[in-house]
Amino acid sequence: MVTRLAKGIAWLPFANLLLLTITLAVSYSISKSRGLILTPLPFISDTGTFPPASCWFTFLLNATAYSVACTGVVRYLQTKEYMGAECVCLRMCNFVCLLLVLTASLTLSMVASFQETVDEDVHATAAMVAFCCATAYVFLQVTITRAIMQDGSFSGLPNSAAIYWTRMWLLFVSMSSMVVMRLFYGWAGVTLPSLSERATHKEQFITEVPRPYEEESYYYAATCSEWTLAISLFMFLLTFSYEFSRVDFTLDVLYDGYTTITYPHNHQEEKFRFM
Repeated sequence: MVTRLAKGIAWLPFANLLLLTITLAVSYSISKSRGLILTPLPFISDTGTFPPASCWFTFLLNATAYSVACTGVVRYLQTKEYMGAECVCLRMCNFVCLLLVLTASLTLSMVASFQETVDEDVHATAAMVAFCCATAYVFLQVTITRAIMQDGSFSGLPNSAAIYWTRMWLLFVSMSSMVVMRLFYGWAGVTLPSLSERATHKEQFITEVPRPYEEESYYYAATCSEWTLAISLFMFLLTFSYEFSRVDFTLDVLYDGYTTITYPHNHQEEKFRFM
């Protein structure tokens, strides 16, 4: 049972991407079919703004946030085992990564729970904090990956160089998308009808409402960048399955009432007493 659990951790990054895909597909398809979005490629939040799409958006995006938090914790614990006691800077960097990924997960949950038509300030602030923390997390993880490879703890694994350069490329894509999204969002002059306006003038909202932007090209540049940013961040988490597949431990129950967990990669043992 313990071995199966350890091997199953490698599928956790896949669960992140799967949950995100389901979230975007369900909320977009519902909003599009009911005329709740007015452009072929809206902002991600716009697909989950109005019910019933907002209900599914909240439910699925919260599940995604919890999955990301679990992935971050596993990554922190595994990276911690790679580092020696003398690697103070890397250990601090790893701890900062844990704080960043937990903050990103928390604010992602806030994005899901506070729709932009209900509390625009909270929604926008949480979204920006989530994106910034996630991008910073990617940057620090690339730095940690490079340090581990130079130390030899990671470079001995097959295709480790390919994983590193893949992460470098995803870092470049995510940072570029972040800058472009923020830049063109302001230039596009994005507007969104309020929830009360939609409830009062439902037919006008669907058929006669003005376009949700002032500059079309800037609007689509911003939306494309946001979708690219989100996908690249979750693709980065997907690369963790490479290291997570190496996670393994054994569980031995001793007759003195203690349980010993042995980690095979460094042969360290931890003893726990049954209560």
